[in-house]
Amino acid sequence: MFKTKTSTKSRFLIKITSAILVLVLIFPILAGANLELDALRENERAVNEQIDVIEKTLAKEQADLETVVSETTEVALNIERITLELEANEKRIFEFNRTIAEREAELLTIKQNLSSLVRDLEVAERANILALILNNDSLSGALRETEQKQLITENIGQRYGLLVAQTEQLNDARDQLELTKLALASARISLDVHHQALAQNIAEQTDLVKVTRNALNGVAQQRVALRSQIFAVAADSNSRAISLEEAIGYARLAAERLKNYTGQEISAPFLLSIVRHESNFGNYLGKGHYSSAMCSQSQIEAFVFITQELGLDPETTPVSKPAKNQSCGGAMGYAQFLPRTWLAYADKVAELTGHAVASPWNPEDAFTAVALKLAANGATRGATFAEKRRAQWEAAMTYFSGSRWRDPGVLKNISWYGTRALDTADAYAVIIGQ
Repeated sequence: MFKTKTSTKSRFLIKITSAILVLVLIFPILAGANLELDALRENERAVNEQIDVIEKTLAKEQADLETVVSETTEVALNIERITLELEANEKRIFEFNRTIAEREAELLTIKQNLSSLVRDLEVAERANILALILNNDSLSGALRETEQKQLITENIGQRYGLLVAQTEQLNDARDQLELTKLALASARISLDVHHQALAQNIAEQTDLVKVTRNALNGVAQQRVALRSQIFAVAADSNSRAISLEEAIGYARLAAERLKNYTGQEISAPFLLSIVRHESNFGNYLGKGHYSSAMCSQSQIEAFVFITQELGLDPETTPVSKPAKNQSCGGAMGYAQFLPRTWLAYADKVAELTGHAVASPWNPEDAFTAVALKLAANGATRGATFAEKRRAQWEAAMTYFSGSRWRDPGVLKNISWYGTRALDTADAYAVIIGQ
């Protein structure tokens, strides 16, 4: 009997000691915290102004680059047009040369025919003279001679006219050829000018591309640095610590809602203990960035969905970093739920709290979610004190690590969580008299 009383007193002293330790941990006072936060917010404003300036500079560089590209495209089109014109002129020159050759051949034929006619005329004239010498006064003979002379004369005239016309056509063709040659020379000069302009534009474009790329790289590096600063500001400013009194109120409300909704009972001290260990009642909501903290694309997508649904910027909303010896983080808010886990409880939390959209960064929603999850983990099982105690320990371990704690190799490294959760719950039971 004496041993039992001593044991009871020892447990009571342990609970009181634990309660005192909890109080010390719960109410840390950081000197100058508000001043530091104000400075960080001012830094955020300055960072945003720098980003605006860099983005405007980048926009101008890109506009200049587009202008050069447009000018180069126009020059290329002009070169293509002139090239086609040159090809057409070459074809025309070829046609003119062929026409000239044909005219020269025809002219040569006419000259040959004309020479033949001249010879025939000379023969006829000599025949007439001979006839006169022979006193050939025959009328029929004279007429025939006259007709023959007229015919020869007409043929010579026709041939001559044709020769003149052919000569004029030849001259016209040659004149046209000269004009074509001039046009071709002008086109070639224009083509050279366009080539030079294109070469100049290409050089300018290349230089501008280099400048723009350097600017882009510089902006990218500055943006990374600036966003890191912004994220640091957001991570600190998103610390939404609540007082112990507020936490007790949320825990009791969540326990009452769970009982009314499911008939299951989970003590407010147990809920307080879990939230205390997860985020110290909002003193630590994480300083990790979702893109590097989360290992699963599905978790990333769930996180982006949650933040956007709540009107938050995922880029500046912090999550937990991976714990020591762990590769994944990404837990959110007061209860440190992973995004996909939160989505599994969000609708039910909203139904119980009456909020349009449940938020892991709302303490009322977070405590309600903890109650639902612990109940789902089996925290209300057991008939005897020992069975209930074991059920709560297992529920806390499942909350912390899922089913991994059932692996003995894992359990030996994390069993402290369940034990501390129960001890802290005992301390809170003393504090709030429950």
